[in-house]
Amino acid sequence: MKKLSMVAAVGMLSLSAALAQHEGHGGHGMGTHGAPAQATTVVFRVAALHCQACVNVVQPALAKTAGVKSAKASFQEKTVVVTYEEGKTDVQALAQVIARTPSPMPKARFEPALLLMAHGVSDAKQAGRLSKALKGVKGVGRADVQSGVASVTFAGKPAVRLADLKAAAAKAGFMVMPLPAERAKPAGAHGQGHGAESGGHAGHQGHGH
Repeated sequence: MKKLSMVAAVGMLSLSAALAQHEGHGGHGMGTHGAPAQATTVVFRVAALHCQACVNVVQPALAKTAGVKSAKASFQEKTVVVTYEEGKTDVQALAQVIARTPSPMPKARFEPALLLMAHGVSDAKQAGRLSKALKGVKGVGRADVQSGVASVTFAGKPAVRLADLKAAAAKAGFMVMPLPAERAKPAGAHGQGHGAESGGHAGHQGHGH
């Protein structure tokens, strides 16, 4: 009987330790059902990002925005890379934060454009169809598709989510997803051709437009 009691006590201690370890993993972006919060990384093209002083105002503005986990601006690449938690903010709200940040350059304004990889586009006609589909999303101001990359700007109140753009593209028979930061090049320098658009293979160098 004494031996059984000792075994039971050891079992209870092991269970308590396991429960404590499980609880210790909570609290870091966990949802109500224990699932981690969805983190997404997007890239914005910002042509007016001219110097380090511009970087020094854009990054802090995004960093203090609710839902933003990290923000990295590059004046060399003219890009801002933002990792955020879906459900706490959206791509249009992030773009508005950038646009509303005062530029240190006289008379300059930050005008961000969300960059997306466009799959299923093999010619100018299909690029036009995808552009039209993206423009049809309420809150989108402009959408252009070139060399496998969709550039989207916003207008009006923040409301557009990445999921809205994906849904609009899918309805038109295409697929869009955030452009990887390593593929973001200065405007006009996208070397990927239409072979990359339809298959999504970054290694296919295309014809310059």
